[in-house]
Formats: sequence, structure tokens, C-alpha cells
Amino acid sequence: MSKSVIFRLHFAASGDNGGQEASMAVTYEIDIAKPVYYLVTGEFTSEPGWTHARYEHEDDFELILGLSGHFDLTVRNLAGDANERRFRVGPSTCLLLPPRIVVQGADRTGENVDFIWLHFLAEWHESERFQSKSVTFLPQSEESPAADATTGTHPDAARTFQRIRRREYCPDVNNTVILPDRFAVQNRNRILLAARNLLSVTNSYRYSQRENDFLTSALLLELSDDYLHTLADAGTNERRTAPIVSWIKTNMSSSLSAIDVADHFAMNPDYLTRLFKRENDVTLRDYIISLRIETAKALLVRTDLPIPLVARYAHFNDARNFMKQFKKHTSLTPTGYRSTFAQAHINTPFVDVELPLPHEVSVMIHEGRRS
Repeated sequence: MSKSVIFRLHFAASGDNGGQEASMAVTYEIDIAKPVYYLVTGEFTSEPGWTHARYEHEDDFELILGLSGHFDLTVRNLAGDANERRFRVGPSTCLLLPPRIVVQGADRTGENVDFIWLHFLAEWHESERFQSKSVTFLPQSEESPAADATTGTHPDAARTFQRIRRREYCPDVNNTVILPDRFAVQNRNRILLAARNLLSVTNSYRYSQRENDFLTSALLLELSDDYLHTLADAGTNERRTAPIVSWIKTNMSSSLSAIDVADHFAMNPDYLTRLFKRENDVTLRDYIISLRIETAKALLVRTDLPIPLVARYAHFNDARNFMKQFKKHTSLTPTGYRSTFAQAHINTPFVDVELPLPHEVSVMIHEGRRS
């Protein structure tokens, strides 16, 4: 390989930069037509007072998916460059640190922290066409790459953004993962699912390590897809359904339906269905069901609650309907899902704060109690 890397990626609150971060992000292109090699992964939790140990990266990147809490890192070149960058790691932002650097904790934490870490090798180079300084955003109606190019966006990037907006295949980046050293993750559930799948497999015996490699590639692709969608959508108007999604999460119940949502927002149900599908690539009805399923997944792996209680707290009418819908959407029974994925969640109290969990259940999980 021309360059071997190990990734460290950070999720932090959008716009939460720790006050001293450099303003210009660097973007990397990872070649997934060539083998990506998994090295090691794990999940780390700590109480207040922890600090990241000093670590020297040679040809490696390190990838961290922050789940809860915040901690600060300082980064400088291994060659002795005096310039130092500072990054804050927390929920919902992605940070990618390059090879040939020294990283260490800046301060001791004042809260519990929880993050997934991953090391892997791949071929890569710094990107010119997707570099943040060369990317500007035009309204969705702009269709010509040349028009984007005149404002500073590289024509290849402009073409890719336009194809993504139209939900088309992107041949120019089909074999490429594109990630900056930092960005705000939009679809946490998809990213965490890919990361949890990798953790689960690596905690189980496999005769071949190649599955770990493929799942590492899958995680990188999910991250790259999230990032490119963020760039492509940046020039469009804010989604009209954003407040609707927020309201659904706050008002979830076993009886909530698409008609209830339309009534609350004084919208025609058919129009709302079309609008929601266009902006979210899923029907309103299926979104409500998927939110219940994701809530059930968290309860199955984070608690020892019996299936009927999981069904109730995940806002299903009854256990029988819950088991039917869960099997349909995951190809696993609730019990099978629990036995398959619970091992990857041991001693990690994090649960997605956006899931519509009852308050008492959220408190129970965050306190580390399973029942």
C-alpha cells in the first residue's frame, strides 16, 4: 500500500469546537477498491477525572465514535512542529486525525465519557476536489458543474453533490470514502448500527478476519455517505419536515399515526405523506415504525426487561404485534437480537438521547441499571 493509516474519528456536538480548534478542515479520500484492513476496536467508558494518554501515530489514523460526555485533545505533528490544534470530542461530531502526529488529552474530564474506538489500515490521500476550502454551496436548482466551479467548488465535487441531490449513482466516487478531519454527523442511528455490528462480530469467534475488514469498510461508507449528504444538502432550504420529526419523537405513543401528525400540523395527510417521503426517503408511517423499532433495540441490549415491557416502552400496542414487526424489520426475534448484540453493549450506559424512551427508563439506563 502506498500509505497505511489507522483512523480516529470523533463525534461531538455540532459547533462544539472546544474554543481553540483550527478553522480549516482537511479532507481525506480512502480507496476502498483496495483492501481495508481492520486492526482492533473497542468501547471505552470512564468516570470524571480521566484524560487521554499521550500517543504517537506513525503511519496510522485512529477512529473514535463519541457516544456521551466530552473530552479535549491536543494534536501536533510528530516531526516537532510547534503548531498545536485542540479538538473537543463529544456526541454527534466527527473528527479524523492524520498520521505522523502526537495526540494527548488536554484536560481531565468533568463528566462520564463513552466512546467507540477503531484502528484500521487503508490506502489514502488528501483530497483536493472535496477540500472544505474549495467547496461552496449553490441552490438545488443549479445543475451545471461549471456554474459551481465558477464559485470555487471543484467540478467533480459539484457533479457529485448534484447527483446526490437527485439520488443518483455517483460513479466518480464509487470506490472512495470521503471524510474530513471533522464534521457534524446527521444520522447517528445508522452510524452507530454499523459500529455496533463491527463490535459484535469482533467479540465473537470467526475463522476469517476478512469479515472484520468488510464491516470496517461498511462503517466508513456510512460515515462518508452521511458527510456527502451534509455537503449536498447545505445549499438547499432547511427541510420542512424537520419540526415534524422533532414533534414525533417528543409525542410518540402506541396510538400515534400519520393522520394524527397531519392533524396536529393542520396539513392534508396525502400531501404530508408525499412531502415526508421526498425529504426523508421514507414514508411517515414507516418512519414512526422504525423509530419504535430503534427504541426497542436499545431496550433489548441495554436492559434485561421482559419482552412485554420492551414492547410497552417502545410504544407498541402489544407484545405479539411488537414481535411480528420486529422480526419483519430486523429478520431476528427480539430474544435473538438481544442474545446477538447484547455482548457489544456490556457496561456501556449510553443510549441515543433522541429515542422516545420514557423518562424513568432513560434514567435507569444512564445509571447502569438493567432492570
